[in-house]
Amino acid sequence: MGVVIYGRRAYGRVHSHEGEYADTQFAHIDFIPLFPLSSFWVTQDLGNGQRMGFPIKMHGKSVLATYLRIWGLPIAIGLLAASSSMTGAIAGAVVAALSIWSWTWRSRRGDLTLKRSDFDRVALGSRCDPAWMTDDMRERIAKSLETSLAKREDARPPDDVARFGAKDVQEAVIAYGLLRISSIKHKAAAASADRLLASAFEELPSEGGPYRESLGTAVPELGATISAAARAAAQAARAQRKPRWFHKPWVQAIGLALLTPAAIAGGAGVYKGLGPARDIGHKELSSFHPPINHRVTVTCDAIQDLGWQVLEGDDVKEEIVFCQIGPHLLPVVSAKGENPTAAGKVEGELKFIPDNDVISNNHPWVDALHQDPDIDGRSYEVYLKRDSSDRRLDIVFGGAFILAVLAGWIFWARALVRRRRRTA
Repeated sequence: MGVVIYGRRAYGRVHSHEGEYADTQFAHIDFIPLFPLSSFWVTQDLGNGQRMGFPIKMHGKSVLATYLRIWGLPIAIGLLAASSSMTGAIAGAVVAALSIWSWTWRSRRGDLTLKRSDFDRVALGSRCDPAWMTDDMRERIAKSLETSLAKREDARPPDDVARFGAKDVQEAVIAYGLLRISSIKHKAAAASADRLLASAFEELPSEGGPYRESLGTAVPELGATISAAARAAAQAARAQRKPRWFHKPWVQAIGLALLTPAAIAGGAGVYKGLGPARDIGHKELSSFHPPINHRVTVTCDAIQDLGWQVLEGDDVKEEIVFCQIGPHLLPVVSAKGENPTAAGKVEGELKFIPDNDVISNNHPWVDALHQDPDIDGRSYEVYLKRDSSDRRLDIVFGGAFILAVLAGWIFWARALVRRRRRTA
């Protein structure tokens, strides 16, 4: 009796930066996500399954990422393997591309996006965008920032701070935080927050200006100061984390090194599957070492159709005809309706005809072949399989494995560079 594992599990990590990210709890059966339950913003991953953070609104991008990452590739492989039309192949390729693209959502990218994330961390207490927070959480943060603003002797409205520039780090943080919270309902506040964010990294004019008469060149670089504070908080959080054994760089490197030879072999299989078919004749077909499992092209003098069919229930699964080459016959197995009907070139994958003691349900026509002395005596020991679903599966799986190993090396190298930068 099999064991069924079910429960809740986090999937769909997105917007990851400096140890913070969003994911979604899914109901799962045997670790296969079925439907989303709630989303969560992780502020600190303590390791061993322990996390700190807070619930957020259902995160659509995290939910979509989960379905694309877990279900996308199997659906794409099924479409590519089962479809014999160009439409099905295109649909499978599109689904596969979307599945691969969804992995790029894991991390935040772009200079402006990362700067905004640093400002959010200092002003709001986390890198979570206010749009993803619950209404109650936004209200609590807004009240805290308003209280801090009221305590300042020279308090100015956040819009004025964004327009004329902040006097110090605290004023920039309070104004930015209030503007970010207000941006959920007011687009103008979002523009003011971005203006304040951009001005924090600009060199302030030395001649002064409104609200800057007493500042001169003594004003610190607000943006750099706030970003440094955000990074310091992230480093402190990482120092408390207990890394798992598979997070160690040398363990990951050994695993990737062991998988690389298999990826190279898979690449050879993909090349063989995509390469041009080899033109062969009687000499190769009757040799001791025919090109088994290779795509070949055979020129038939005539096609003999004896009406042989492989049934699955009441439906025709395969049809078998014989390619006549001189006095010899080459069995040709095709999907329903795809058998060659006239003399000429026939392309497919060459395979050995199994012996009587290894005939399975996949080759019921072989038994009929051996029971006909005339046909069996004239037939080669190989047959041509024109159904390309197996080859498409090999190509898809081989290509996916190559991409996975290549992506693993890229992510490993990037993580190694980031670790060296942090320790520098």
